[in-house]
Amino acid sequence: MGGKGFIYFEVVTTLALIFGLVVANVCKPGAVIATNHLPKKNLEKYTSAANEMNWGEFFSHIVPHNIIHSFAKGDLLQILFFGVLFSIAITKWEGAAGVTSSGFIVLTSTLTILNVITLEGLTLLIGWVVI
Repeated sequence: MGGKGFIYFEVVTTLALIFGLVVANVCKPGAVIATNHLPKKNLEKYTSAANEMNWGEFFSHIVPHNIIHSFAKGDLLQILFFGVLFSIAITKWEGAAGVTSSGFIVLTSTLTILNVITLEGLTLLIGWVVI
């Protein structure tokens, strides 16, 4: 049963990717947008920053060191990551006696989720280095 489900997933995903590529190549979304009137003076600043991007630093930058600092800097990706973790922790909360204890439960649930993600990432990193 698991093998059939896996093959079904692979076939349907491949068909969806092929369909998306065909539609994108036929319709060419964004081709009608005029970009010749946009200023190009700062364009090299952004393209050079994109060329210097390292994927490892990008993914490690998603996890905030301090959520208050992320809010102060306005780093949206870190704020969204914290928001997703916090909302997952709230869904695990089944209710508590008071505001203090419910806040504690949500905070500990968020930290538990973060610890699990960190341990899984560390295990994957060790496996990648060893192999």
